[in-house]
Amino acid sequence: MSLSMSPVPNISPVTPQSSSATPIISLNYIQLAKPFLTKNEISYMFNNAIKSDELLAITYKTKKREAFRFMIELSRALRFPTKILQNACFFYQRFYLLCDDMKKYLKSYLEISIACILVSLKMNDYIKKLNVVLGEANKILNADGDIDEQRRHVLYMEKKMMEFGSFDLRSYSVESFLIKFVKFYGFDKELCFLIWSICNDLYLTELTLQLPAHFNAMAVIELGVRIWNEVKKDSIKVDFNQLGTKISEENIISAVNEMLQFYLDNYDWSFIKTSLSELEISSGNISDSFINLKIEFSEKEDEFIKKSKTISNDESNCIAKDCFFKSRDTEIGKVGSLRFLYNRKAYMNELSHSHGER
Repeated sequence: MSLSMSPVPNISPVTPQSSSATPIISLNYIQLAKPFLTKNEISYMFNNAIKSDELLAITYKTKKREAFRFMIELSRALRFPTKILQNACFFYQRFYLLCDDMKKYLKSYLEISIACILVSLKMNDYIKKLNVVLGEANKILNADGDIDEQRRHVLYMEKKMMEFGSFDLRSYSVESFLIKFVKFYGFDKELCFLIWSICNDLYLTELTLQLPAHFNAMAVIELGVRIWNEVKKDSIKVDFNQLGTKISEENIISAVNEMLQFYLDNYDWSFIKTSLSELEISSGNISDSFINLKIEFSEKEDEFIKKSKTISNDESNCIAKDCFFKSRDTEIGKVGSLRFLYNRKAYMNELSHSHGER
């Protein structure tokens, strides 16, 4: 996640020819990146972005749902691998958390969606010309615009997205861990397909902004197995300690709970609905299963929240004081300089070294 630090003012030297001129003050910004954010940090940044405008919050959620459905349809039409869509959804959510004016950029939410797909295509070395993507997008939207103008707008949004994100393209694949884990447990193909569909749905939530990929993979497996047991009346159990890797029960429970809330709100256009249909599994009472599981996992999460309430309050105070979460201005480069970094430790070592030389 891209976050700004406080500016350091520099006074440029006055040239001999203009000794009476006023010194020009320029600003140098250091903008660091951060790979993950806590739930409290995301909430803080979102509240800052909407500025207590409840209507704007509702508009954002509505537009996000429309943008995701549009990206899903576009990816299917152009036969993109699912990892293109997954990364695009990750970048879309990150963009609106980091942008300096949510209301302004919501007007271009479809162009930003295409920009996210464009960056994802480049990341995954998947060659597809932007004009082809725009042409298919126009068919889906029944639009008839100037392709060259649309191209300029999308490329501008790509530039803004890279600046807000500190040119940090780190996006950790949940799917790669998922493949290793399901092979380890030896699940059958039908269960693996169900779990994979849940993985795709996970990218439509903020969980990829919050948790490392292996935690998200465990959460997907936990939820997939529990849903499988509900609809197939099975009794499969999973012990993540067998994986021999670090686990966090609190994070897994929280992630499963968030996914269940997503399904209660968005089941009709989710990947899991399609997968249940393709597996010819009756989903008549699936909403009841989601509710029952949601009650169970909410109670578990509440127990963890009670234990960590003091820590949570301390974190909220730290966030409010942290320069990382101050408003950022990518236009500062016009009057000063803006340096993008994603390794804080290396930068601090650099500062220590430069001070030591002095």
